[in-house]
Amino acid sequence: MQATEKVMKPLQVGDESPDFALKGASYSTLFQLIREQKIPAFVYFYPADFSPACTAQACMMRNTVRRESATNGVVIGVSPQGAGLHRAFQSIMHLPQQLVSDRNKEIGRSYGAVGPLGIYRRLSYIISEDKRILMMAEGGLAIASHKKLAKKYFEILQYKHEGDPASK
Repeated sequence: MQATEKVMKPLQVGDESPDFALKGASYSTLFQLIREQKIPAFVYFYPADFSPACTAQACMMRNTVRRESATNGVVIGVSPQGAGLHRAFQSIMHLPQQLVSDRNKEIGRSYGAVGPLGIYRRLSYIISEDKRILMMAEGGLAIASHKKLAKKYFEILQYKHEGDPASK
């Protein structure tokens, strides 16, 4: 990032969510995945695999996904590390969520996740089926607001599941 490059503010509730590619997945883009699954997605941005706060956040998401496995959520982590490091991070930490590599920070910029000095901000979003930001959390090293948002996400999925006549 150049010193003259403008730092974008994070997307806010109600904003349209940018689409992005899901390389190596069975779905080609985030929006295709949301459309096929017919549920909102939880997308979180984090600075670095294996850093203490990012590992805590990823493991918190892993534990939440496991605890709420009956609801089959769509959880995607995005950071600027490469696919190889992501695979190692997923393997060592036993992460079920998909991790997306954003080496050029294009995805992060489109969501306002790239902060001063080009470092990723810690942001989490619930993206609705109509491609809008439904809810969001941001924070530095603390992950409490992200944990709260993850819990809310799975409550939304549980409500959708219970309200769906096909699930009865």
